[in-house]
Order: sequence, then structure tokens, then C-alpha cells
Amino acid sequence: MALSLLVGAAGLGKFLDPRHAAGAMAALNLPHHGGLVRALGIFELTVAVSVIGVGGVVPTGLLAALYGGFAVFAIVALQSDTPLSSCGCFGRADTPPGIAHLSVNALAMSSLAGLAMNGGAIGLAAVDASAAPVVLSGLVLSYLLYALLSVRPRSIA
Repeated sequence: MALSLLVGAAGLGKFLDPRHAAGAMAALNLPHHGGLVRALGIFELTVAVSVIGVGGVVPTGLLAALYGGFAVFAIVALQSDTPLSSCGCFGRADTPPGIAHLSVNALAMSSLAGLAMNGGAIGLAAVDASAAPVVLSGLVLSYLLYALLSVRPRSIA
């Protein structure tokens, strides 16, 4: 759930304001048209809502693939001679992609791929009120991951 919320927030940010993500993509000579970035944002948001709402193998696998793509982007950015002031993850100037981005994305991809191979995430449609502590934990963890990637001081990037 936490990983879905993080991607959903990133997707919504890219949809609402694609400039920062487009700028980061342009700096790395990747396709960066605003419409493309917005489409990516909608896809991220759709996958996140699917995982949270219904779960299953396909949405979980797609979420793993998104995190894999983000990890590759972080690797390319870290290896690039072009320093980035922002990765544009959340549709705004945040922090440059760094080891934290790569680590979170690679670990998320690995965890989600394993989950997809074992039946996928269980969506909220399949749980009852007894899952409230898990849902609350997911909300807290998603904020902590967001803070790690964008709110934290730039000095530890």
C-alpha cells in the first residue's frame, strides 16, 4: 500500500505539473514532451489505484515495473555528466536523484516482483475493518518514503 501511495502521489504530481519531470528527462536526453509526462503520471496513478483498490498479480507486476523504470532512471542520472537539480518525481522541484532514490526504487521493485509472483497485493476491496492498523501503517510509511525522497534536507542527497 505504501509503495502504491508513493507512486500515486508521484503520478498526480506529474499530471498536474509535468515541467520538472520533463526537465529532468530532457537533461538526460530522454523523450520529455509535457503530454508524455502527463500520460506517465496518469498511468502511475491508475496502477496505484488498481493495486490499492483491487490488488492482484497484474497491477502488482505493473507497479514493480514502474519502480524498475524509476531505478533505471536513477542509475542513468547518477552516471550522467549532467547534474540534475530535481528528479521531478512529484511534479515539483524536490531533490536530485541520488542513492536514496536508487535504493528505494530497487528495493520496492524487488519486493513487488516477489509479491506479484506470489499472487499479488491484496486490495482494500478484499479486507475488512480489522485491517485498519495495516492501512494506517501504509499511510505512515508512504509519508516517510516521500520525506526520504523529497522533504529531507538536500545535504544528505
